[in-house]
Amino acid sequence: MTTPMTPSETIYGEKERADVARQLDRLLENPHFSNSRRFPSFLRFIVQEKLEGRGDQLKERTLGIEVFGRGPGYDTTSDPIVRVTAAEIRKRIAQYYQDSGSPDELRISLPPGSYVPHFEWPKAQPLPTGALSPEAPVADS
Repeated sequence: MTTPMTPSETIYGEKERADVARQLDRLLENPHFSNSRRFPSFLRFIVQEKLEGRGDQLKERTLGIEVFGRGPGYDTTSDPIVRVTAAEIRKRIAQYYQDSGSPDELRISLPPGSYVPHFEWPKAQPLPTGALSPEAPVADS
């Protein structure tokens, strides 16, 4: 199913896509996710859709059908599987990053009220005081 990207969708280059894929693998290998069948499939699906430029299509009904195999007549009010799973994933992602303690790690998040993941690349580390920047000329001794 190929759908054209909306103008608001971010286009990710190969490096960014590879960075996100590596970070997704790290998340999914963690016990917060690896002991479940439902959470990894959900997270992998929404991240892939976002990377493919289809983040705007990540709606509750779509996820129920695509990830959980619900039928087209799926009633989202009587079957909260998508909302419950998303809430649990948000909690597990927070636990993962709290446990990892690595501020220079790409962060994948799932903002409350949304099924569209957000990717945040680490900020460049500031140079220690007194260190020369790469552009600064080095004095000959």
